[in-house]
Amino acid sequence: MSNEIEAKETPIIEFKNVSKTYTLYKSSREQFSALFYHSKKLHKHKALNDVSFKIYKGESVGIVGNNGAGKSTLLKMITGVSFPDTGDIIVKGRVAALLELTAGFSNEMTGREKYISQRLPSWFKG
Repeated sequence: MSNEIEAKETPIIEFKNVSKTYTLYKSSREQFSALFYHSKKLHKHKALNDVSFKIYKGESVGIVGNNGAGKSTLLKMITGVSFPDTGDIIVKGRVAALLELTAGFSNEMTGREKYISQRLPSWFKG
């Protein structure tokens, strides 16, 4: 019984003060020159800023936010595809990465409409 209680008290995913900043470039030329020269004009985007949370076994979690809020960055860090600039991430167990950012992406459709359209036979879509 104590192992069962211990398992519920220990988070399976934990973020401790995690931050991630990306440098945004205007062009590939600007990105290439940044390898050799330090430019003060580069725009920085803080995708995550001092994020902390714990997820316990058996919990369901939803990640909601506007474009550029850091949802994909957070998921990439959980799966080990990306790493934080600061902070600690602890993941106990295995995590399968199911990140397909462009799958069915359309600004003109709601999530429900996308789901339904992916389930329709191709001859029905026109």
